[in-house]
Formats: sequence, C-alpha cells, structure tokens
Amino acid sequence: MMNKPLLMVITCLNISAWIDLISIMTWVGYELNFSPIAVALVSISMLAPQAILSRFITKTINRHNATNLLILTTAGRVVCTLGLIWANSLTALVPLLLLRALAIGFMQPIVAGEAQHIKKNQRAKFASLLNLINTLSKLIVPVLGGILAVNFGEQSVFAISSGLGGIAILGLLLFPLPTQNLNTTPTDTNTEPQKIPGVFQLGFGSCIVLAVGLSLTFSNLLPYTFSYYEVPKSLLSVALSASAVGAVLFNLMILRKNLVINSFPQKHLMMSCVLSAAAFASLSLTLITGTLNWVFIPLLFAAISGARAYFETYSNAFIFSCSGRVSVTLAAFKQGLAAYAGMAITLIGALSLTDREPFTFLISASMITLTLALIWGCWNFQDKQSAALLSTSPNKET
Repeated sequence: MMNKPLLMVITCLNISAWIDLISIMTWVGYELNFSPIAVALVSISMLAPQAILSRFITKTINRHNATNLLILTTAGRVVCTLGLIWANSLTALVPLLLLRALAIGFMQPIVAGEAQHIKKNQRAKFASLLNLINTLSKLIVPVLGGILAVNFGEQSVFAISSGLGGIAILGLLLFPLPTQNLNTTPTDTNTEPQKIPGVFQLGFGSCIVLAVGLSLTFSNLLPYTFSYYEVPKSLLSVALSASAVGAVLFNLMILRKNLVINSFPQKHLMMSCVLSAAAFASLSLTLITGTLNWVFIPLLFAAISGARAYFETYSNAFIFSCSGRVSVTLAAFKQGLAAYAGMAITLIGALSLTDREPFTFLISASMITLTLALIWGCWNFQDKQSAALLSTSPNKET
C-alpha cells in the first residue's frame, strides 16, 4: 500500500524545490547581475554537498529515525530558503545554498529506505509515481513561480517555498513514517554505508553518467543553441510543454503495469540511454536543417523526456527493490554521481560559451553516448556476489 502522507510530503518538497531553483537563478541572473562564472558557482553550490557528502548522508540515515531526520533536514531547508530573502551578495548566497543542498540531499535516500515498507509488487509503481510528481511539478511550478515573481518579486517565492516546507513538516508530525530498521539483523548496529562491489558501482555509475551527462549538456547549451539557430521563443515554450507531456504519458503507462523488478534492469537502462542519445542527435540535425521545426522539435522533446523518465523509473524501481541499507546506499550513490556530473557539465558550459556553431559538439556528444550505451549494454559486470547483494530474488528481470 502506498504511503499517502509520504507522497504528500514529497509533493510539497518537490514543488518547493522547483520554485526555489527558478527563482534563485532569476534572482542571481537578473536582480544581482552576477557574472557567468559566479552563476556557475551558484549552480555548483546547489550540487556539491550531495556529491561530496554522500557517505555522510548514508551513515546519518542508517543511524537516525527517518521521521526525525526528515523533519530536521526540512526545517534546515526552510531556514536557508528564508535566508535567501536577505542574501544580496555571493558570499552570503553560497553558504545558504550549500546548507540547503545538504538538507535536500537527505530526501531521496530516506525515501529509498521508506520504500521498504511498500509491497514488493508496488515498488516500481511507487518509483513511477514519484517521477510523475516531479514531472508535474516541473510543468506547473514554473508558471506559478513566474507569475509570483513578476507581481511580488523573488522574495515572495522564497517565502512561499518555505511555507511548503512548513506544511511538509506538519505532515510528518501528524503522520510519522513507519519505524525504519535498515540493519540486516536485530543485533546489527553497523551504521556504515552498505558495501557495494566495486565492479557493480563502476557499471551502474557509468550508466548514470551517460544518462545524466548528455541530458545536462543539452540543457546547459539549449538557450545558446536555440538562440544561435534563431528558434522562436514560442516554439521553445511549446517544446517544454511537449517534454512534460512525454514524461507524464510514460509514467502513466508504467502505473498501469504490474511491474516488478527482481534484478538489475540493464537492458531497460541501456534502451533509455540509446533512445535519449538518438533523440538528441535527431534534435541536433533538426536544428541545422530547419525542416518542420514546429513538428519535430516538440516531438523530440517529448521523446527525450520520456527516455529520461524511462531511466529514472527503472533505476529507482531497482534501488527501491533492494534491501534497506543497500537501497539507501545506492540512492545516495546515484544522487552523488549525478551531482558530480552536473558540476562538471556546468563548468564545461561556463568555459565553452563561444560564438562557434554548437552542432558539431552536440552531435558528437550524442553519437559518443549512443555508442557507449550500446557497449555498456553488453558488459556483464554483475557477478554472483553482486546478484546476491543487490537483487531481492534470483528471478530474471521483468
């Protein structure tokens, strides 16, 4: 059975995060007039704690009660968000963003641990539902945040975001999460992150870097690329809406299936990367040819978003299907590696803003990712030790 109070908390915090993100970047770029390097530093400060402190996050979750920890980190997030109202310099902004990012970094691993209280045959649906909530938040929040920012300023958005965090805390106080015991036996008091075989970490991590890296590369260069090829702003709005529709449709399809993950879904993750790379390559070709842009660009955005939802749903469904401590460790590992990829791509983007045509770089990145994804799909990095540690049953992948 789905944990409805937890879903409510996740919904509030997802909406809060998307309002924050948009308003922070608007605040930094338009109101404070930061340089491109300073903007990149702001972006990195929202990722660094989740990357560098993933082990600390895992150990803390293994040691403390999930409800108390989520309340505490959400309260810290609320305080930091309120502090943004008065932060008008880089030296004031960065520490608040670092602490806020650390607090946010606890949410996904805690949710992964709480997934252990959901029936096994419901965990894939739970992963899809979480991705659906995140997608709908991305669809609705930008409009809401834009209206609020224009009429009342970014400070009002920070205040509302903090209010949503307060609602989440109230929900946790009224409906505590199930008592969580992530240790393997009643006498096991070890709070160290579950040791995952190095070969498996390398294999899973390679896929995460491929999926996240390509997506972030295009996301960071998209405004410059669309401007370079004179794509109308109205078409970008249509494409973003189509992107959200693609992710929603995919997750609704998964919710209708009785999907159960019993082993690492390597073929599905490979296909998600292949579809994403093929769609990005097609988008690059569409931009330089200018053929039927109003048709192909929205369709390709929908395909790209669906491919990313494919990756997120199956990777999270696998993580949720592992035992408690393994699930928390893998969730923190995935989040941390994605944050490292985000920081690297942000720096590359900040340093590579030139007047050169972006097509060569984008098509090369797409084709390299496509090739590596196909090679990765043939890599048998799951030995018996990995299967015994990570799989919930010896059955074949579904």
